[in-house]
Amino acid sequence: MTLEHKFNSHFLWSSIIFICMLLPFSSCKKEVIITEKDIETGGYPVVIEFPAGELIFDHFLPAIGNTSKLTTHDGDTVELITLSPRKSAGSVQNVIPIALFKYQTKQQVYRVIVSIPFREEDRIIQATTLAELSVLYGNVKRIIEEWYSGQAGVSNIETLGWENENQAIKLLLTHTNDKNQ
Repeated sequence: MTLEHKFNSHFLWSSIIFICMLLPFSSCKKEVIITEKDIETGGYPVVIEFPAGELIFDHFLPAIGNTSKLTTHDGDTVELITLSPRKSAGSVQNVIPIALFKYQTKQQVYRVIVSIPFREEDRIIQATTLAELSVLYGNVKRIIEEWYSGQAGVSNIETLGWENENQAIKLLLTHTNDKNQ
């Protein structure tokens, strides 16, 4: 065996051992930890699944906002709607949660995070809290309630109420969304 062959063989094995040592520390999916401070300084990135105005259900009105589905660590699905101009499906939009709407059917309790775009120039409403949404855009709250109650029929839905932006942020920070990782 020549000296060059020994060197190449040693280099190959050294490289393989080095790569094998790094494998436990690598991951195909990287969980991104987002804090409340991140939301305040840059918004929370969500992937738009259904653009505003798109039909989500057959025989029902189009989506009232850009819609995303999130999954909490408990495995519950949470819907997030962004009150903004239409964005393409698959696009990422940074949002600020402003409210949490809750309702139930006979089978299940549902939670909907209501959000606005982080970028002010993308906003169609200026409310950044539940209080502002209630006072300045009370009709928007009623439209959201009516839209969700219409999905399964008014007699099959019970509105459980609204919670403020702090509860919406708390719920948002507990979610895991494979599309955002």
